[in-house]
Amino acid sequence: MPENALATINVIIIYISVPALTLLYLHDFWFGADILLFGLMPWLMFALSAGFFRLIGRWLEFPHAISRCTDIDRRNE
Repeated sequence: MPENALATINVIIIYISVPALTLLYLHDFWFGADILLFGLMPWLMFALSAGFFRLIGRWLEFPHAISRCTDIDRRNE
């Protein structure tokens, strides 16, 4: 057996079999309002938590680098 045989089998499974199974089972799938809610839930939680921590950061007068994780490039200022 060649050395890269397992890698080849993994590539076949990941790139061919998994998408084929996904298409097979999603063929009859119906997107409704309840599915939309499940899809939007992570984005809603992110927006709510970002707003919450922004308000708490302003209320406690934290520096911008502490209250938000957007100052990764400006550590030396």
